[in-house]
Amino acid sequence: MRVWEQPDPKARPRSPATPPHAAPAALVALQRTAGNRAVAAAVGVQRVGPDGTITDPAEMARSRPVGGAVDAETRARLMAPLNAAPRSKAILDAISRLRGDLSFGIKWSAQGGYQTAGEIWLDRTKNETHWVKSMAHEITHLHTFLAGNEANISTMGRADYVNAMMTDEINAHAASYVALLQLGRTTAPAQGLPEFRTHLARSLPHAVRDGRWAEVEALAKRWVEERYRTDPAWKTSNTNENYYDYWGAAWDRAHPGP
Repeated sequence: MRVWEQPDPKARPRSPATPPHAAPAALVALQRTAGNRAVAAAVGVQRVGPDGTITDPAEMARSRPVGGAVDAETRARLMAPLNAAPRSKAILDAISRLRGDLSFGIKWSAQGGYQTAGEIWLDRTKNETHWVKSMAHEITHLHTFLAGNEANISTMGRADYVNAMMTDEINAHAASYVALLQLGRTTAPAQGLPEFRTHLARSLPHAVRDGRWAEVEALAKRWVEERYRTDPAWKTSNTNENYYDYWGAAWDRAHPGP
């Protein structure tokens, strides 16, 4: 990468490079002659952190704009581990059969990861470790949507709607746990994964070693459901409610009484 431009012998002589503690006017001159990357280096700005996160607002807006498509290189790096884990690959294969391809949208969100209308949105403030975890979870929701099984708040009764929402969420958690364990990503930042691994070791101590993944996933579903129903830590981030109560209240708002 070239940082300092070679002087043009026909041009007016330039001043020596400006030191890192230079005054603002000098930094402007440096920017004009050496480019934005040199300025960033001179003032000590690290646009992309060692872990892949971005804290610089200008770089965030440039490389990960909210609503913008995840770049092809990042997309390929995220899809590779999903195809390498048998559980997530099975979900991707099912998605491919429904869509005819795997060209579903992957976009940047301002906060959080989620699936909506057949597209997956990834938190632009995170990094690939988080995005792989999110993708392993959200592809279950994507498959549910494409299969026409997504909960419908308008047509379903209250109990059926809440149950459908929570079943899909529990299934997504369990499938992602299995995929992450198959990849050996035992410290992935998936909610509850460390605690589930402890529970798994007690309940099915040799299941992972023996590749008894159906048993692992069934155990994960039961364990995650129990967390959602009884664990105060498993609550919504926006309202601090139990998820069953949250979706029930959402249905109530959509169906106001007379």
